[in-house]
Amino acid sequence: MGWLHNESISGAGSLLITWNKEVFRCDNHVEDRGFIVMFGKHIKSKIKCVVVNVYATCNLNDNVTLWEE
Repeated sequence: MGWLHNESISGAGSLLITWNKEVFRCDNHVEDRGFIVMFGKHIKSKIKCVVVNVYATCNLNDNVTLWEE
């Protein structure tokens, strides 16, 4: 298994992406507070894809900042 983890500062909003390394290859990733973007390829079909994992709070001001990032 492969994994990427983005721990939150306050304890809420931690993110985790997991995948089977025999099925998917992670080529690169970008992460910041509130999101992880993973770029990779499905090994058998060679199809490139992007996986985006986002955590948004219930606070509108925090969400505006997140979407601007």
